[in-house]
Formats: sequence, C-alpha cells, structure tokens
Amino acid sequence: MNIVLYPGGSLVGGTEVLDAVKTGVADIGWVYTSFFPGQYPITDAISLPLLGVKTSPHGTKVLWDLYDYSEALRKELAG
Repeated sequence: MNIVLYPGGSLVGGTEVLDAVKTGVADIGWVYTSFFPGQYPITDAISLPLLGVKTSPHGTKVLWDLYDYSEALRKELAG
C-alpha cells in the first residue's frame, strides 16, 4: 500500500477533510476536532487544561481508552 501525503492543506483545507473522506476525494485524513466547534464535545474534553494530558502520545492513549469504555464517544465518532 502506498500513502501519498498532501501537507499543509494542499489537497483540501483543514475544515474540509471530513467531507473529502466521506465523498472519496481522500481515502484517509487527519482531523483536528477543534476545527468543528460543538460537534465533538467528548473528544475535545481531553484537551481541557488541568487534566494532566501533557503530550500527544498520552492524549492519544487516553482517547483510545475512553473510546473502548464510552459508548457515547463511539457514537460521537461514528461515520
């Protein structure tokens, strides 16, 4: 499998990534949920201050653990 990277919004802008994947313009995309205010409140919760999440790898682990535990998060990220 080959993955071609399109950095810096050269294929689509940051707020267009979800639609690009849904419509087949891109096969995968990297989404910053904070670009979509109010749409991903549970996901965005891990970025709140004073939670102790200090690094991206730690935040990723917390989010995956929460995904395994929380049906609400799985619903939020469905589709």
